[in-house]
Amino acid sequence: MKAILIISKHFYPIESGSEKTTRYIADYLANKGWRVHLFVINGNSEKLSSNICFHRMKTNGIYNLFSKKLYLKEFADIFFTFLPIIQIIIENHIQLVYIHYTESIGLSAVIASRMLNVKSIILWPTSCLYHFKKTENPLSYIINKTYSKMASAFIAKGMSQEQFKVYFKISSNKLFYSVNPIEFKDYFVEKLSPQRPEIIKILYLGKFNNYKRPDLLVKSVQLLQNKNIEIHFYGDGADEENLRGLIKKLKLEEKCIIHEPIKDVKNLISKFQIFVFPSPYESAYSQSLLEAIAASRITIVKYTEGIKRFFPKNSIIGIEKITAKNIAHALDYAIINYEESITIAERGSEIVKNKFSFDGFYKQTKNIILKEYL
Repeated sequence: MKAILIISKHFYPIESGSEKTTRYIADYLANKGWRVHLFVINGNSEKLSSNICFHRMKTNGIYNLFSKKLYLKEFADIFFTFLPIIQIIIENHIQLVYIHYTESIGLSAVIASRMLNVKSIILWPTSCLYHFKKTENPLSYIINKTYSKMASAFIAKGMSQEQFKVYFKISSNKLFYSVNPIEFKDYFVEKLSPQRPEIIKILYLGKFNNYKRPDLLVKSVQLLQNKNIEIHFYGDGADEENLRGLIKKLKLEEKCIIHEPIKDVKNLISKFQIFVFPSPYESAYSQSLLEAIAASRITIVKYTEGIKRFFPKNSIIGIEKITAKNIAHALDYAIINYEESITIAERGSEIVKNKFSFDGFYKQTKNIILKEYL
């Protein structure tokens, strides 16, 4: 039985999109006969299958202190994870290291893999690298870019080949493409009624930060023609205080409600009519975005090159340039043309069902994993 080590910095029961994808991939590979090990710094194994071996790094006071500092946290991640990763690889005869949204841990993982002559595959740090380049400190971007180039292969999602080469500087012979797989059955909820409700409920699900830009969605409320709406924000992040302050400043407390992160995404999505992904950057097939599309919810997102690859204009409500004004226009269109918007949403759901399934993902990637790297 082949042994694989999957590395993800965080793994919590209240999952972000990246953590959820990590769990799905771990479960799927285990069911296909792999001996799967998962290594994390933060989190627990509550939602992990019992046949997957879970490793959590034992942190100490020095690591905890460094991890709170802007630049020192990068070095802490690299230094303190290096030996645990080597130990797991040696003791469990790991044949392949899968690196998924690890931030700077990816560098120690790739170096450890190369030292032990084990292949390493970077799995879609698209939003990670793009996010670091756009919004975080330069050191984070340099580290992520470095280990992405050092790895044996890079399986990417979302962006066009030209965009990947610009942002990642990875040679063509190591660059592969895939969709972001989701468990479609997990988001098969009751379809929307064609009759428009009196109050339209709008969902934002994700981090509160300068990459996802939920503040633009808040600002759009003042520009709406239709005021019979509620926007519910589920998540957390560095900008939560600023988001709360903005809502209070604009006196939108009754329209914009912030909630804690939630475990039951399927049940949550079923309560809303519209999902908005207000990031002005490449969405890179956000997990929450795909979940909303799969559930046949009216979805508003920037119409990027990555989105265009799979979703024609009649399957999603796309915005060429994300601004508060344009989000408001898109919301007004969706509300005024409610029945037509539902039809658009159902087309998008069929695309996710046909092109983003785990079987499709496995077919796309198994040749890379099994033939070239084992």
